[in-house]
Order: sequence, then C-alpha cells, then structure tokens
Amino acid sequence: MPDSKPNKRLVGRHHISVRHLEVFWAVVRTGSQAGAASMLDISQPAVSKVIKYIEQRTGLILFYRSRGRLLPTTEGQVFYSSVEEVFDRVASAERIVDDLQHRMSGECSIAFSPGLGSGLIAQFLAAFRKSNKTARLRLKLLPPPVIAERLLRREIDLGVFHGPLGDSSVRHELLSDDNIVCVLPEKHPLASLASISPKDLNDMPLLSGSVTGPEAWMHDIRATFLAEGLEYDLAIECHHSQHVHDMVAAGLGVGLVPPMPAADVANLPVVVRPFVPRVASPLIAMLPANLPPAQVTTLLINSMRKVLRGKD
Repeated sequence: MPDSKPNKRLVGRHHISVRHLEVFWAVVRTGSQAGAASMLDISQPAVSKVIKYIEQRTGLILFYRSRGRLLPTTEGQVFYSSVEEVFDRVASAERIVDDLQHRMSGECSIAFSPGLGSGLIAQFLAAFRKSNKTARLRLKLLPPPVIAERLLRREIDLGVFHGPLGDSSVRHELLSDDNIVCVLPEKHPLASLASISPKDLNDMPLLSGSVTGPEAWMHDIRATFLAEGLEYDLAIECHHSQHVHDMVAAGLGVGLVPPMPAADVANLPVVVRPFVPRVASPLIAMLPANLPPAQVTTLLINSMRKVLRGKD
C-alpha cells in the first residue's frame, strides 16, 4: 500500500509516486473508491488515504460526488489526461515485452486475408512446418485494413494479402508480383481469347472488389474501364478470389480478381486469362515498420516465397 509520507519511491517536487498515480487513475476509471480498491486489490480506506494525500500535495480538488459516483473536477480531468498517458506507455511497454517473449520462443502470429484462399494458406504453412516443426503459429483471417491496425498495436507479427494499402506506418515485403486476372466460365465466348480487356467485358455481369475497398487494385480496375469510356457496374462485390472463382463456376458472371494457384481451381469449370491493361495486385507481407522481424517470421516469409516460386 502506498505510504503517504515522502520516500525514495516518490518523484517530483510534489512527492507523488507512480503508485499514487495508479490509485488516482483507478478511481477515475471505476468512478468510486470501492471500484479502485477492487481493481488494485487494496482496501478502500487505503484508496481514500491516497486521494487525500494527492489533493493535499497539489492543493487541488480532484473529485466531486454525483449520484453515488466520484467524478473528476475540471482540474481532475486535466490531471487525468496526463496520468493516462503514463499508463498508456506502461501498457505499450508490456505489449513490447510480450512481443519480445514470444519472438524469442519461436512464435509467430500471422494474419491472412481470406481472399487468398484456404488452399494457398495451407501450402504456405505446410512448407514452413517442413523445416520448422517446433515453432508455434497463431493464425487469423482478417481484412487488410484490420491487419494493418493489428500490426500497429503489436497484436500480430505478420500480415499477408494482395495490396498494397499505401500505409507508410507499416513495412511491405513483396512475395509475388501478381496481376489481376479475368475468370470466365469454361464455355464462355471469351474463353478463346488470349487476354481480356475492358471492352471485351462491356455489359457483362462483373464480380470483383468494391470500388470503395482499401486495396489499390480495386480502384485500378475501375480506372481501366473509365479510361475506355465504359461504365464499371459490379453485379456482385467480392474481393475474395476463391469465392469469385466459385461464383463464376456457378454462372453468376465474370470475375476480375488476384490470381489463385492453378491447383486450387483445377477442378472448377472455369478458365483464367490475363486482364489487359495490366493491373498490379502484388502479394505482400506486411510487418511493423520500426521492429526487425523475429527469425521465425523471416523463415515463414521465405517459405511462402518458395511456394510461390513453385519450389515446394
């Protein structure tokens, strides 16, 4: 329990310790001394004693009571904003410690975009496990913007999707220099063409990613149609390549999506043709910008590159 008397643990000319700040922070967060006591596992009189001590040392009234709750005064709110920054930094430091611990223990938390397809994801992981049988992987399926957000919060180590997002707060590594392809029903009249252009697809039901989607390739496809003076009206918005291939096979339209491994679509009654003009949809690995990857993460990236080069 924090002592109200100055001692070596107290910092600053007001002789307020980090523990005192923690008690104040807990009262604001819970709205009561009882709630703070429960949160910090100390007695309620101890909480009261610390709040009185802080008010005495600062000469400020930090709380007023309203409907049974302790609410911060204007001065208390200003003080709390500064205190909250301290504990946000503590939480950030704890996340870094967690990150370093699992990096050292051979763990990697990875998020894939569902649009990659389960077959390709399974190939990536199988290739990695061949030479890394003891490493532990934590797998998530998330949309690319959420992947970027989780990376910034250090909740995952690696994200993989067809991008880019154009986010400078994270680092990108190229896995495969892919381009958008056109997916057609097997007996479609355009299946005999070597490549497909926007003019070829005029007035056909299109399946592709939303024009308001985060990945650049979605917007670039629309731009190719507009450049030809054509309308770009999607019959079905879907950026998941695997789902688009399945829907094309079911006769729902023509797909424009990033490519999938040939083995994953071999049993579907579809044909895949290059889309021209070229629309880049590189497969990228996204990592935190300010933290070098752990060895297990680097090995996973290398395994994915081997799969994409057809070496595994």
